[in-house]
Amino acid sequence: MLKTLGLDDYRVRLGFRDLNSDKYVGSAETWQRAEAALEQVCLQMNLPNMSVERGEGRLLWPKADFRRGRLHRS
Repeated sequence: MLKTLGLDDYRVRLGFRDLNSDKYVGSAETWQRAEAALEQVCLQMNLPNMSVERGEGRLLWPKADFRRGRLHRS
């Protein structure tokens, strides 16, 4: 959809739970399945500039942020 709209300059950040925190609702197994499913979908869609950010997940589920602009690399 983004490509159809001419928006091809974006990056995808997957927000996963912090493995060392107990602030998240649900079991570790449920989180692992949800994170794996989200990452697999993004990989199958061949999304550019995808990164996984630990500790950026929501209280109840992992998230995917689509952000405009290129990644800045040093």
